[in-house]
Amino acid sequence: MKMEEVDYEDELKEVPNPDISKVREYYKDFKSEIDEDQKRKELRDSLDTRKTHDSLVGKIASAFHQAEEAEGSDTGYEFAFTEPLEERGIPNGDILLVKEEEEGIKLCIVECKSGSKYPKWFNQISKIKEQLQEEDNRREIKAQIDCRDKEINFIQYVIATSGRNLSDVDPSRYEANYPDSIAIWGVDEIQQSLYAKNGYTCNDKDIASKVGEGIDYGRVENPIKYTISSHPVIILQSVLFDIIKSNAENSRFKEFNEEEFYEEFEKNLQMGVEGSNKNDLVNGVIESILSFGEDIRIISSDEEDLRGTKDYRIMFRGKKPPMARKAVKEKFLRNRPVRRVAEDAFRQALEKYRNEDKQGGLDDFT
Repeated sequence: MKMEEVDYEDELKEVPNPDISKVREYYKDFKSEIDEDQKRKELRDSLDTRKTHDSLVGKIASAFHQAEEAEGSDTGYEFAFTEPLEERGIPNGDILLVKEEEEGIKLCIVECKSGSKYPKWFNQISKIKEQLQEEDNRREIKAQIDCRDKEINFIQYVIATSGRNLSDVDPSRYEANYPDSIAIWGVDEIQQSLYAKNGYTCNDKDIASKVGEGIDYGRVENPIKYTISSHPVIILQSVLFDIIKSNAENSRFKEFNEEEFYEEFEKNLQMGVEGSNKNDLVNGVIESILSFGEDIRIISSDEEDLRGTKDYRIMFRGKKPPMARKAVKEKFLRNRPVRRVAEDAFRQALEKYRNEDKQGGLDDFT
């Protein structure tokens, strides 16, 4: 299948044979009207937003790392893992911080946000709170942090964003539901500091005091390469880099099996879920990522491209891992917009045909 084509066979099954040429004609017309460069800009902006998001996740994890030098650990709260309860497919936060005490445990759920859709941020944090009021979800959280016999006595909810956004992130401006125990943190990349917005500090006095002073997140190296929900480009850049690096002594260093991809991908995930639930989640994501990789032509499973017995070949010129990382983004921005234009054009063409078909049926009826 060429990149400029769309796999439309399933959708066309309902279209009578003589009318397929009409759909194709509409497709060409719509395709000529769509701005490919605008699609490219949208995709680049979306990728940049996701990169900023992942960077925020890493900074929070660094600030509250278990390492002694991490300033956030002075609060008693420590980074546990990313995306708690992601395997359940429910609204969840990006980071789970845990403070274990004799009388119980305290949780801090941090939702990292980039962009400017502020009302949606607060609705999201409200949905997260709803899920954590469910006893089954609380029980699973306790199991994953190995505190089954203790009660969750307190949950702090936090929205973390770039310090540049902080003045606009004001819940009182928007018609949005949000927890009473909400805090808003800003990240200052110049000072490498994490701090609280005035009026929206944490209810827990230890964490409120420390974040109020400003936490230096730069004392610990970012422990997060990506998360299970990172943009496929971000994941492919990291995993393909590692595969080529580990295959450096192999003459066919650009080729790999799906099992190798699984191992490289999974080892950098920091999640609470284990066992078959984790395997199912990871396998589902990998299937999607590999399909995406073939779609943008950074990897291929075609026999004519393979030199050995492996499942995939990384399609780039060069030998060094950084060149593969660069090629992922280049191929994404070169090929994905073409595919998006084709997909949008076909969707509009099919919609126009269906509307005309319905209108024709009404005319016949009347």
